[in-house]
Amino acid sequence: MCQNNYNRKKEEKKYQHLNYVEKTQIERWYNIEKKPCSEIAKLL
Repeated sequence: MCQNNYNRKKEEKKYQHLNYVEKTQIERWYNIEKKPCSEIAKLL
């Protein structure tokens, strides 16, 4: 597996440990700028 692939997988895993409350808090913080949820998901 190449390094780039490995790094991408680590990035995806980074936020999987967050529970629902933490995810909604993050969405609220990002939504101060009134972004749609799909854009927030890309930022995470």
